[in-house]
Amino acid sequence: MKIEPVKNLLFPTSKQLADAFTLVQDKKCSSGETWVTSIFAQQILSGSQLFVEKAVSDELKNIDLYDISYDNVHLISKSIEVYFEDPMLSSVIVSKASVDYKDEDYVSGELMIFLFVIKVDGSQQMLALPFMREDYENILKKNGELKFKGNIGNQERIYQRKEIIEFYIRLVTKVLLYISIPEYKAIPITKKQLGRHGKPGVNNRPDRPINKVIYVPTVINIEKRDYNEGAGSMKSAHMRRGHFRMLRSEKFKEQGKLIFIRSCMIHGGSIKDKLYVARKI
Repeated sequence: MKIEPVKNLLFPTSKQLADAFTLVQDKKCSSGETWVTSIFAQQILSGSQLFVEKAVSDELKNIDLYDISYDNVHLISKSIEVYFEDPMLSSVIVSKASVDYKDEDYVSGELMIFLFVIKVDGSQQMLALPFMREDYENILKKNGELKFKGNIGNQERIYQRKEIIEFYIRLVTKVLLYISIPEYKAIPITKKQLGRHGKPGVNNRPDRPINKVIYVPTVINIEKRDYNEGAGSMKSAHMRRGHFRMLRSEKFKEQGKLIFIRSCMIHGGSIKDKLYVARKI
């Protein structure tokens, strides 16, 4: 099975969106189609675009998540199209919602909603995925599993794409956590500054506020270390993977802060920059 990214989502026109809402109101469409309609509507009416530099996504792919909850993840607008500069990554729309459905077939409560398109063996597949708070938090765990409640469409097809779905949910979450830290805050840009990437008008993409996530490099120096015989085995200098961590213990003076610990050199290396920055939740 060959899976390829889709960079430019096909946005519905105003007429297509109005017709889709009519079908939703008349209950003449599937639950999956209902979610797609709702997600696109929110993105068009009150959304924004987030352009992520390749250097940022390259670093965040290898960052670990520890003890992150639904409440730690903040959106800069009601709905965000996350557009990755990396040509091998699909665009993703993410939004938060609080939904109360009387129909038991639908998901209700506090939701984190994702929509993205992938190309499988040459055929495009759109996945609209609403997650309950507990199901979303479960995916962020190291050994968390993909689970759903309610009727969200073709679940068999979704579970067949389990690994790629989990990858995108975690990566987008890392991007949102990253820009919530002041030092890495996304900066507003114009559509001209997008260059050839993700421009408004492509596949009916609406003209919305655009923010860019810029990579902030850390300078790493390798240093020699003295070794004393009898002090134990000598460990080689190596990079330690970065991670996000919530300081929850009372022993921390900064209890309740989200910490981003960047990848750093240990056992003979040093960094000429802060190892982490913190943000009050």
